[in-house]
Amino acid sequence: MKKLLRLLAMLLCVFALTACGDDDNDDNITEGKDGVYVINGHKFVDLGLPSGLLWATRNVGAESIYEIGNYYSWGEIEPKNKYTLTTYKWFDGDEFTKYTREDGKRELDAADDVATVKWGKKCRLPKHAEAIELVTKCKWEWRLSYDNQSINGYLVTGPNGNSIFLPAAGANTGSLIQWSGEYGSYLIKDIARTEDYQDIEILHFNKGYINPTELSGTSSYRNWGISARPVATK
Repeated sequence: MKKLLRLLAMLLCVFALTACGDDDNDDNITEGKDGVYVINGHKFVDLGLPSGLLWATRNVGAESIYEIGNYYSWGEIEPKNKYTLTTYKWFDGDEFTKYTREDGKRELDAADDVATVKWGKKCRLPKHAEAIELVTKCKWEWRLSYDNQSINGYLVTGPNGNSIFLPAAGANTGSLIQWSGEYGSYLIKDIARTEDYQDIEILHFNKGYINPTELSGTSSYRNWGISARPVATK
Protein backbone atom coordinates (compact mmCIF):
# COMPACT_ATOMS: atom_id res chain seq x y z
CA MET A 1 0.00 0.00 0.00
CA LYS A 2 2.83 2.38 0.94
CA LYS A 3 4.57 1.63 -2.35
CA LEU A 4 1.35 2.46 -4.20
CA LEU A 5 0.98 5.75 -2.34
CA ARG A 6 4.60 6.67 -3.07
CA LEU A 7 4.05 5.87 -6.75
CA LEU A 8 0.92 8.04 -6.84
CA ALA A 9 2.82 10.87 -5.14
CA MET A 10 5.61 10.65 -7.73
CA LEU A 11 3.10 10.73 -10.57
CA LEU A 12 1.43 13.80 -9.09
CA CYS A 13 4.81 15.55 -8.85
CA VAL A 14 5.61 14.74 -12.46
CA PHE A 15 2.20 16.03 -13.54
CA ALA A 16 2.70 19.25 -11.56
CA LEU A 17 6.13 19.86 -13.07
CA THR A 18 4.80 19.21 -16.56
CA ALA A 19 1.95 21.65 -16.02
CA CYS A 20 4.32 24.32 -14.80
CA GLY A 21 6.49 23.76 -17.84
CA ASP A 22 3.53 24.28 -20.13
CA ASP A 23 2.79 27.63 -18.44
CA ASP A 24 6.38 28.75 -18.91
CA ASN A 25 6.83 27.78 -22.54
CA ASP A 26 7.59 31.39 -23.41
CA ASP A 27 10.62 31.28 -21.09
CA ASN A 28 12.19 28.21 -22.69
CA ILE A 29 15.74 29.24 -23.62
CA THR A 30 18.45 26.75 -24.53
CA GLU A 31 22.05 27.75 -25.17
CA GLY A 32 23.78 25.80 -27.92
CA LYS A 33 27.20 25.96 -29.51
CA ASP A 34 28.89 28.96 -31.13
CA GLY A 35 26.59 31.57 -29.64
CA VAL A 36 23.35 30.01 -30.87
CA TYR A 37 20.33 30.08 -28.57
CA VAL A 38 16.99 28.35 -29.08
CA ILE A 39 13.96 30.19 -27.71
CA ASN A 40 10.65 28.37 -27.97
CA GLY A 41 12.02 26.40 -30.93
CA HIS A 42 13.39 29.46 -32.77
CA LYS A 43 17.12 30.00 -33.28
CA PHE A 44 18.82 33.23 -32.22
CA VAL A 45 22.45 34.26 -32.57
CA ASP A 46 24.69 36.18 -30.20
CA LEU A 47 26.57 38.52 -32.52
CA GLY A 48 28.80 39.87 -29.79
CA LEU A 49 27.03 43.24 -29.72
CA PRO A 50 27.67 45.61 -26.79
CA SER A 51 24.02 45.30 -25.73
CA GLY A 52 24.21 41.49 -25.68
CA LEU A 53 21.07 41.38 -27.83
CA LEU A 54 20.27 38.15 -29.68
CA TRP A 55 19.05 38.32 -33.28
CA ALA A 56 16.87 35.62 -34.84
CA THR A 57 18.22 33.65 -37.77
CA ARG A 58 15.05 33.98 -39.85
CA ASN A 59 12.01 36.17 -40.42
CA VAL A 60 8.61 35.60 -38.89
CA GLY A 61 6.71 33.25 -41.19
CA ALA A 62 9.86 31.79 -42.78
CA GLU A 63 10.83 28.16 -42.35
CA SER A 64 14.50 28.72 -43.15
CA ILE A 65 17.04 31.54 -43.37
CA TYR A 66 16.62 31.55 -47.16
CA GLU A 67 12.90 32.28 -47.08
CA ILE A 68 11.38 35.75 -47.06
CA GLY A 69 8.61 34.95 -44.60
CA ASN A 70 5.41 36.95 -44.15
CA TYR A 71 4.73 40.66 -44.44
CA TYR A 72 3.12 42.60 -41.59
CA SER A 73 1.83 46.11 -41.10
CA TRP A 74 3.26 47.92 -38.08
CA GLY A 75 1.21 47.00 -35.02
CA GLU A 76 -0.58 44.10 -36.72
CA ILE A 77 0.01 40.41 -36.06
CA GLU A 78 -1.41 38.67 -39.14
CA PRO A 79 -0.50 38.79 -42.84
CA LYS A 80 -3.27 39.84 -45.21
CA ASN A 81 -4.10 40.17 -48.89
CA LYS A 82 -4.08 43.96 -49.09
CA TYR A 83 -1.89 46.48 -47.26
CA THR A 84 -3.49 49.93 -47.45
CA LEU A 85 -4.71 52.54 -44.99
CA THR A 86 -8.27 51.29 -45.40
CA THR A 87 -7.24 47.79 -44.29
CA TYR A 88 -4.94 49.01 -41.51
CA LYS A 89 -6.10 47.95 -38.05
CA TRP A 90 -5.31 51.25 -36.33
CA PHE A 91 -6.97 53.59 -38.86
CA ASP A 92 -10.69 54.45 -38.77
CA GLY A 93 -10.94 56.16 -42.15
CA ASP A 94 -10.03 59.61 -40.85
CA GLU A 95 -7.18 59.20 -38.39
CA PHE A 96 -5.01 56.72 -36.53
CA THR A 97 -6.67 55.29 -33.45
CA LYS A 98 -3.64 54.00 -31.54
CA TYR A 99 0.00 55.04 -31.17
CA THR A 100 -0.92 58.68 -31.57
CA ARG A 101 -0.13 61.98 -29.91
CA GLU A 102 -3.35 61.57 -27.92
CA ASP A 103 -2.43 58.27 -26.26
CA GLY A 104 1.31 59.04 -26.14
CA LYS A 105 2.29 55.48 -27.02
CA ARG A 106 5.65 55.39 -28.79
CA GLU A 107 6.31 51.65 -28.52
CA LEU A 108 4.22 48.69 -29.62
CA ASP A 109 2.34 46.88 -26.87
CA ALA A 110 3.24 43.21 -26.56
CA ALA A 111 -0.19 42.30 -27.98
CA ASP A 112 0.62 44.32 -31.13
CA ASP A 113 4.20 43.09 -31.53
CA VAL A 114 4.12 40.29 -34.10
CA ALA A 115 7.39 38.78 -32.84
CA THR A 116 6.04 38.49 -29.30
CA VAL A 117 2.66 37.13 -30.35
CA LYS A 118 4.04 34.58 -32.81
CA TRP A 119 7.26 33.49 -31.07
CA GLY A 120 6.71 34.09 -27.36
CA LYS A 121 7.00 36.71 -24.65
CA LYS A 122 10.81 36.83 -24.63
CA CYS A 123 10.84 37.71 -28.34
CA ARG A 124 10.03 41.11 -29.82
CA LEU A 125 10.78 43.46 -32.66
CA PRO A 126 14.05 45.43 -32.42
CA LYS A 127 13.98 48.99 -31.15
CA HIS A 128 15.36 52.10 -32.82
CA ALA A 129 18.66 52.04 -30.92
CA GLU A 130 19.11 48.30 -31.51
CA ALA A 131 18.73 48.67 -35.27
CA ILE A 132 21.38 51.38 -35.19
CA GLU A 133 23.65 49.09 -33.16
CA LEU A 134 23.25 46.29 -35.70
CA VAL A 135 24.27 48.61 -38.53
CA THR A 136 27.12 50.42 -36.81
CA LYS A 137 28.69 47.51 -34.93
CA CYS A 138 28.47 44.80 -37.60
CA LYS A 139 30.00 44.16 -41.01
CA TRP A 140 27.42 44.14 -43.80
CA GLU A 141 28.17 42.24 -47.03
CA TRP A 142 25.73 42.16 -49.94
CA ARG A 143 25.25 38.63 -51.23
CA LEU A 144 23.69 37.62 -54.56
CA SER A 145 22.02 34.21 -54.52
CA TYR A 146 23.23 33.60 -50.98
CA ASP A 147 24.47 30.01 -50.46
CA ASN A 148 23.44 29.29 -54.06
CA GLN A 149 19.81 29.96 -53.14
CA SER A 150 17.57 32.26 -55.15
CA ILE A 151 17.69 35.03 -52.57
CA ASN A 152 19.69 38.25 -52.29
CA GLY A 153 20.40 40.17 -49.13
CA TYR A 154 22.99 41.11 -46.54
CA LEU A 155 25.19 38.81 -44.53
CA VAL A 156 25.56 40.65 -41.23
CA THR A 157 28.59 39.64 -39.17
CA GLY A 158 28.97 40.73 -35.57
CA PRO A 159 32.11 41.63 -33.59
CA ASN A 160 32.51 38.01 -32.45
CA GLY A 161 32.39 36.59 -35.99
CA ASN A 162 28.87 35.17 -35.77
CA SER A 163 26.44 36.20 -38.49
CA ILE A 164 22.83 36.35 -39.63
CA PHE A 165 21.36 36.76 -43.11
CA LEU A 166 18.75 39.43 -43.87
CA PRO A 167 16.92 38.72 -47.13
CA ALA A 168 16.04 41.59 -49.44
CA ALA A 169 12.36 40.76 -49.20
CA GLY A 170 11.01 44.01 -50.62
CA ALA A 171 7.63 45.13 -49.30
CA ASN A 172 3.93 44.73 -50.01
CA THR A 173 2.66 48.21 -50.81
CA GLY A 174 -0.96 47.31 -51.45
CA SER A 175 -1.65 43.91 -52.94
CA LEU A 176 1.65 43.71 -54.79
CA ILE A 177 5.06 42.63 -53.52
CA GLN A 178 7.64 45.08 -54.86
CA TRP A 179 11.45 45.27 -54.90
CA SER A 180 12.00 41.68 -53.75
CA GLY A 181 15.65 40.82 -54.28
CA GLU A 182 16.60 44.50 -54.42
CA TYR A 183 15.48 46.11 -51.17
CA GLY A 184 14.98 44.92 -47.62
CA SER A 185 12.63 46.54 -45.11
CA TYR A 186 12.30 45.45 -41.47
CA LEU A 187 9.92 46.58 -38.76
CA ILE A 188 11.10 48.54 -35.70
CA LYS A 189 9.19 48.39 -32.41
CA ASP A 190 9.24 52.02 -31.34
CA ILE A 191 8.58 55.48 -32.75
CA ALA A 192 11.73 57.41 -31.95
CA ARG A 193 11.90 60.60 -33.98
CA THR A 194 8.55 61.54 -35.50
CA GLU A 195 6.47 64.13 -33.65
CA ASP A 196 3.23 63.51 -35.49
CA TYR A 197 3.32 59.75 -34.78
CA GLN A 198 2.27 58.96 -38.34
CA ASP A 199 5.53 58.00 -40.02
CA ILE A 200 7.19 55.06 -38.29
CA GLU A 201 10.82 54.10 -38.92
CA ILE A 202 12.09 50.93 -40.56
CA LEU A 203 15.45 49.25 -41.07
CA HIS A 204 15.86 49.69 -44.82
CA PHE A 205 18.58 48.64 -47.24
CA ASN A 206 19.62 47.79 -50.76
CA LYS A 207 22.98 47.07 -52.34
CA GLY A 208 25.29 49.85 -51.21
CA TYR A 209 22.74 51.55 -48.96
CA ILE A 210 21.83 50.78 -45.33
CA ASN A 211 19.63 52.96 -43.13
CA PRO A 212 18.67 51.61 -39.69
CA THR A 213 15.93 54.19 -39.13
CA GLU A 214 14.50 55.30 -42.46
CA LEU A 215 11.43 57.53 -42.57
CA SER A 216 9.12 57.59 -45.58
CA GLY A 217 7.89 61.13 -44.99
CA THR A 218 4.30 59.83 -45.09
CA SER A 219 2.23 57.31 -43.16
CA SER A 220 2.89 54.57 -45.71
CA TYR A 221 5.34 52.57 -43.60
CA ARG A 222 2.56 52.05 -41.07
CA ASN A 223 0.27 50.19 -43.44
CA TRP A 224 2.77 48.61 -45.84
CA GLY A 225 3.50 44.92 -45.47
CA ILE A 226 7.06 44.70 -44.13
CA SER A 227 9.35 41.90 -42.90
CA ALA A 228 9.72 41.11 -39.20
CA ARG A 229 12.99 39.88 -37.67
CA PRO A 230 12.69 39.13 -33.92
CA VAL A 231 15.27 39.86 -31.24
CA ALA A 232 15.60 38.62 -27.67
CA THR A 233 17.68 39.04 -24.53
CA LYS A 234 19.51 36.23 -22.78
